[in-house]
Amino acid sequence: MLPRLLLFLCLLSLSALGQENRGHSVRITVIDSTTLQPLDNVTIRCMPAKIRLQSDSNGLAVFDKLVVGVYTFTFSHIGCPDEIRQISISQSIELRIAMLHQVYQLNEVQIQPFQFKRPVMNLLDRTQINENSGNSLGELLSSLPGISVLQTGAGIQKAVINGLTDSRIVYVNRGSRLESQQWGQDHAPE
Repeated sequence: MLPRLLLFLCLLSLSALGQENRGHSVRITVIDSTTLQPLDNVTIRCMPAKIRLQSDSNGLAVFDKLVVGVYTFTFSHIGCPDEIRQISISQSIELRIAMLHQVYQLNEVQIQPFQFKRPVMNLLDRTQINENSGNSLGELLSSLPGISVLQTGAGIQKAVINGLTDSRIVYVNRGSRLESQQWGQDHAPE
């Protein structure tokens, strides 16, 4: 009789062990805490089982074949802070998790046109021209800030404006642009 009793206890413990290893399921429904509507595309990670699921359009995710133990579930969704829950599993359970959506509001953006600074203009008036009537035009222009003179001879002078020379300088005489100047190192304006 004793061997039969031992055999019976052995089979009973094996059947209990088989039921424990069969696994349990955890059904999780994720909802928005303010609207109580289901949240889809919530990423749910189950550790230490290393299972990752996403909730469907009804906010549902089902974890199958989990053995008895303590699991850490992490819930991630765009616009919500992550939720972390530790759940002890000894049987199949259903959970309802409410996630709080945070409103991210950006400050207003103002678009303003870029305002160009007006160009600095230096003019020679009649009194300055009359006072320097004995000097050449090159010497008269060199008195203005940002203008120097490139001299290649006694009467040959060329204006250099902040490093610009040759055809990069436009001469205006009484409102008419003198653009026919193709002068190089040895040529002067007309």
